[in-house]
Amino acid sequence: MNFKLLFLLFIAVTGGTLAANDLTTRDGTIYSDYRVISHDDGYITITYADGDGKIRLSNLPDALQKQYGYDPIKAKAAVSAEETKWNLVTCVFIGLALVASFCVTRGLVRPSRG
Repeated sequence: MNFKLLFLLFIAVTGGTLAANDLTTRDGTIYSDYRVISHDDGYITITYADGDGKIRLSNLPDALQKQYGYDPIKAKAAVSAEETKWNLVTCVFIGLALVASFCVTRGLVRPSRG
């Protein structure tokens, strides 16, 4: 059997496509070959062809919202809590950077060179 015949057989059997597990969100973003790792009231966490990430349940198609038990009120609370957490983390890091800068400019510490 030559490769041309195998290729034609493959096209005939599969219809020319591989069964890709793709997700298109409400905002039009396409996640190719995705797999859900976890979910909570506000998000699903996925891996996909280009990496990994979190997607808000509110941005999922209706069928997936239903599958993951989307409740707009719970989702809003979960997203708000997540954003608050990351805002706090960001503030802490900015604060640490400002303290470090202050200490260096005042000669209280020397910046490391390595």
